[in-house]
Amino acid sequence: MTTTVKVDLVSTEWTEIANGTTFPEVAILMKTIYPICFHVGTEVPAIDTEAFGTLTTYSQGLNLPQLKSGDKLYARALNSPATIAVVK
Repeated sequence: MTTTVKVDLVSTEWTEIANGTTFPEVAILMKTIYPICFHVGTEVPAIDTEAFGTLTTYSQGLNLPQLKSGDKLYARALNSPATIAVVK
């Protein structure tokens, strides 16, 4: 079953958005003007990692149609608090 949830993000910690074992297909849509960072991996990245992508209000969102089992999608706000919609 597909569901859409609102997720509030802060810049001081990564939030797990989806687990590929449970939700192999996931999409993120921006809800605020503040940019976010995203990371796909098997564990929570360090807060100071440079291994992340960025989404802004000018992005068309992020669609991951084949998140692998064991992989997780994490997100955090870049600077200011941000809100995203997650479809999984």
